[in-house]
Amino acid sequence: MQLSNSDPHVYVLQRLVEVSRSLNAYQELEDLLQFVVNAAAELTQSEASSLLLFDEESGHLKFTAASWFPEQPDKRKALEHILIPLHSSVAGQVFTRVEPMIVKNAKEEPRVFDSVEKLMNSEVRTLVAVPVAFQDQVVGVLEGINKQAGGEFLDLDIEILQTLSAQASVAIYTSHLIDKTQHAYDQLAELDRMKSD
Repeated sequence: MQLSNSDPHVYVLQRLVEVSRSLNAYQELEDLLQFVVNAAAELTQSEASSLLLFDEESGHLKFTAASWFPEQPDKRKALEHILIPLHSSVAGQVFTRVEPMIVKNAKEEPRVFDSVEKLMNSEVRTLVAVPVAFQDQVVGVLEGINKQAGGEFLDLDIEILQTLSAQASVAIYTSHLIDKTQHAYDQLAELDRMKSD
């Protein structure tokens, strides 16, 4: 498909359609989520993008995918172990309030989580974040970090991330259903095995 760069809105819509059509090519959830964050960074013109999912065991958000993961596998492993609190972070606020948020000046926002900045050796200047939810269940947060060329994030960036987060949430939900079904099947198989012993 030939994309038109003459109108940024047309380009974004064309690219979102292309992204939507490409999603079914991914069999592994991790690969699909990586594709989504890469598209988020591209379409919001962010220097980086990340997806954090809620970890029920810890009660925190954890990085699941980020646009820089493929290039920096060592930092990826370290970042996957960082727990982002719900009560004192931008992502936590977006998650708990189920509302998007734009941070125009991260230096003035105390909830920007500085341990991630230190790990990445990169300063967060601007940020846009939206909840990732399937029906009424919030499962995570999708972020765009640092608008390119020193720009500011706009409502259009929120709309782009909301569209991508909706697609990601369906994939996450489907993956969880498959996992639950497999777990139930495994339990039944174990019961059958125990019964026949």
